[in-house]
Amino acid sequence: MAKRRGLARAGLRRARVRRGHDGAAGAGRGARAPRVVSEGGHLRGREPPADRVGPGRRVRPVGSDRGGRGADPSRHRRSGGGTAALAAAGPARAGRRRARHPGAPGRRGGPPRDGAHQSHGRDAGPSHGRRRARLAGSRDRPRLPLGRSVRDSPRPAPARSPGPGRIRGPRDGGPHHDRRPARARISRRVPPLRRARGGRDPRAEGARGGGAASAGGRAVSAEREGGGRARRGIGTRAVHGDGGPRQGPLTTPIVQSSTFVFDSAAEMRRYLEGDPELAFEFYTRYGNPTLRALEEALAALEGAEAGVVFASGMAAATTGILSVLEAGDEVLASASLYGGTTKFVRDLLPKWGMTSRIVAPADLLRLKGVAGPRSRLVVLESPTNPAVEVIDIEAVAGQAHAAGLAVMVDNTFASPFLQRPLGLGADIVMHSLTKALGGHSDIMGGALLGSRARMGRVRDLLKVLGGILDPHSAFLVLRGLKTLHLRVARQCENAMALAVHLQDHPKVARVVYPGLPTHPGHEVARRQMSSFGGMVAFVLRGGLPSAERFYDGLRVMARAASLGGVETLVSLPVHTSHHGYSEAQLRAAGIDPGLVRVSLGVEDAADLIADADAALAGVPAA
Repeated sequence: MAKRRGLARAGLRRARVRRGHDGAAGAGRGARAPRVVSEGGHLRGREPPADRVGPGRRVRPVGSDRGGRGADPSRHRRSGGGTAALAAAGPARAGRRRARHPGAPGRRGGPPRDGAHQSHGRDAGPSHGRRRARLAGSRDRPRLPLGRSVRDSPRPAPARSPGPGRIRGPRDGGPHHDRRPARARISRRVPPLRRARGGRDPRAEGARGGGAASAGGRAVSAEREGGGRARRGIGTRAVHGDGGPRQGPLTTPIVQSSTFVFDSAAEMRRYLEGDPELAFEFYTRYGNPTLRALEEALAALEGAEAGVVFASGMAAATTGILSVLEAGDEVLASASLYGGTTKFVRDLLPKWGMTSRIVAPADLLRLKGVAGPRSRLVVLESPTNPAVEVIDIEAVAGQAHAAGLAVMVDNTFASPFLQRPLGLGADIVMHSLTKALGGHSDIMGGALLGSRARMGRVRDLLKVLGGILDPHSAFLVLRGLKTLHLRVARQCENAMALAVHLQDHPKVARVVYPGLPTHPGHEVARRQMSSFGGMVAFVLRGGLPSAERFYDGLRVMARAASLGGVETLVSLPVHTSHHGYSEAQLRAAGIDPGLVRVSLGVEDAADLIADADAALAGVPAA
């Protein structure tokens, strides 16, 4: 008896070891198909003692003739008698035995009850001491093989609530399935995005501003790529540029090195002689592979021949202006330029022997009568910062070229997703990479795009002035470019929603947004932009005190300078870009003291509108 009891113990221990090796055991002697336990089904037999089995588990009583170890002694030669041994081992060991469904294929325990046949994926033979998965749920639930979802089985009522253990999917619809508070319905009324003028639409190659010919061949790359293939859309170029996937890293590596090693004096000489295979591989102030990748990506977006990146937008703007002017030359600057650019041309250039004139935006359309004998360059911005005026770039470029002037356009507000000035006749396009192109308010940078000849002169100045972009910042801009089209499209939607909402508010004197038909430049914006941008400006009744009360009452929109990021930013131009301007200078720039500028982010429009309403509620009635 002791020997048989010991063998029984050994058999139980062997069964536990084999429990986790069903798959491997299937290839050897005595292999069985996988056993499947019914979900929700109950096992026939008496309940075990309460201290042996948890809720929902049922076992066979010791000595039963159905499915027990003693039912087939030939299959358990080493167990020494099966049921008798278990009986001798005591109730504690017998309580670990689990019952089997009778009548399964390959079983010898007897026919199925009530003529039912339970299909099994595994032979429901003796357990060898293995424990079944714990069962739970009603005893009357239909039996399903383990691993089958309840939703895969036939059922009369599809609305049946999920049972225990069922993997839950999305909530079924119902009157209480979504307990979030009701949100305001926003009618954005956003027109469909169009291709920007000069934006390389292969279906409209003959349109004005549509290719290199209309720009005099000065800066715009060819409409079609090699082999006659149509140029890619702006979203594809934002992700891939003009190239394609190549062997190597998918993302651009950060070459965080200040200098580069040459193999020999001959190789150094090749570099100094301008060997294109060694271009920029000398010193990061002269160039860097990561910076070059960003310059190529930006050129692809703007449709330019070449580009140069800088440490800030102001570094780009000042270098671009200096690349055209010499001592004694004159620059004509739009009165609605960014404040930093205006200060440079108005206050600094005269100290270096160059002159400047601030020209009203309306006068830019008659440059033949405005330009002087030493005028060389006209600098403008559209839409303007911060008054969001729209200037007809194509008309100004035509006037400027007729007068012998070059044209430089600050395209920061629009980004190349909405507007591409080179296709409208501009010679140089400037960007602050800090804004929409970077897109996440985490880097400083700038860029100039244009013809190879002009960008060559720009790079020569950059090497001397030293405003070079850090390679890691260039990598972050490259990453931001991949979502440019997605972010700017959402910003345009939010801007339209906010502008439409504010234009009827009693505390708002006027709303300035090109998407509104009341905007003076609405039709021009429709011609030269694919949508109306993410910048909204409005004037509050009560002037600067009302604007400051509104500013202080914001809780979602951030009180900060800059623009183009994923967060909505609100600024008061008299405290930021045009701080220190006299009243006359503010009037010339089209800026009211009560002007509020909003750079829309990608948040939910309903939240932004609710925040604006709450802040306006704290503004006293004028």
